[in-house]
Amino acid sequence: MQVYKYCQKNKGFTLIEILASFVLLSIVILSFLSFFSQSMMFSVKVGDKLTAINVAERALNDLKMESLDDNRGYKYINDSTSLFNMNNKDYYIRHFELSTDENLELITLYVEIFVDDPALNPELTPETEVYGYREYERVE
Repeated sequence: MQVYKYCQKNKGFTLIEILASFVLLSIVILSFLSFFSQSMMFSVKVGDKLTAINVAERALNDLKMESLDDNRGYKYINDSTSLFNMNNKDYYIRHFELSTDENLELITLYVEIFVDDPALNPELTPETEVYGYREYERVE
């Protein structure tokens, strides 16, 4: 009789139940790990995009004031392209004057930011682009 009462009190897990729970738990953990790695890659990509936007805004502001010169941290490449280093990464800046409106006395400026050299790969799309205006100086 005592053996029968002992078997009724033994309510533990079997080895198969423990193994099944480990398998289910590992599947859940692996799915979360892939989610975190994807979110980390996305975060880095968004950080690079935000830095490119900041570089574009800075370049546009400097173009409005004067030009992209070495004193402000830009490295001259050619007439329309400069190089700027931020966060240990090189950003290629291409800038153009699109149009001049003499009635409004404004010049339309266009700035593109590339992460790689656009001269080496002409099909490269810009990381970001911004437009702005500069006052037109009449020469009389």
